[in-house]
Amino acid sequence: MNTPARLLAFALLGTLCSLTGIAPAAAEPSPVTVQATVSYTCQAPLGTGAAAAMQATANIPTTAMAGKPVAIEWNLTTGLLAVDDRPAGSIAQRAVLTVSGSQSGTITTSSAATTSALTAGQALQLPPMKGTVTPDRTGSLTLTPGNLTVTITHNGTQQQTLCTVDAAAPALATITVTTAGSTPTATPSASPTPPPTPTPKPTPTVTVTATPTRSTTSESLVQTEVTPKGGASTGGGGLSEANIWPYAAAGAGLLLVIGLGLEIRRKRIHGY
Repeated sequence: MNTPARLLAFALLGTLCSLTGIAPAAAEPSPVTVQATVSYTCQAPLGTGAAAAMQATANIPTTAMAGKPVAIEWNLTTGLLAVDDRPAGSIAQRAVLTVSGSQSGTITTSSAATTSALTAGQALQLPPMKGTVTPDRTGSLTLTPGNLTVTITHNGTQQQTLCTVDAAAPALATITVTTAGSTPTATPSASPTPPPTPTPKPTPTVTVTATPTRSTTSESLVQTEVTPKGGASTGGGGLSEANIWPYAAAGAGLLLVIGLGLEIRRKRIHGY
């Protein structure tokens, strides 16, 4: 996939997550290095029975989520010395961490065997001890170092040295436990609501009706007595030449009114 197509795919994936409210998986909490000085009393064959201070160093996350396992890694600088020559793979250690706070219990941690040979009188350099704890509720978990056991394998047999922790041992680390729901998630952005479509207002229609006016003059029957020149009055009805013009004027007026009405009607229908 070329670069533009890859960028487009990532952009589409980010948009889909924001619209559906799907958040990317949260990264695992990073471990933090912590140290504490703890007093132990170790017995033979490695110990003398006297209390001695040991340096505890741990890599532990400070936050966790309920229901998810937390990896723990820690080690002790014991100051113990090898009593004889020891080949690689002959010494290992295990210890417990006491859990208190929102829940209680113990975590068993153990190391792999040594990877290099030791000579008599050389300080023990043991691999770190590892374990896991799964919080089952929110709150705070406090981890405190517990008893240590160093196992030496010699000619097929095992010799164990028990180191008892001091009762006043300090806490090594504190883990704050939250729920998965407390992680912020992306909120879908609301789509803008389109403005309402305006309702067109009806255009008022004006109807002009032309009503022809009937002339009373044209509808009146005029009786004109016409007496022939040199003759006697007969009393018969007739039209004299001098009385024709009033009727012509009335007819022309009527035609003008009708024409005006038709013109107004045409403009209303055709708009021009």
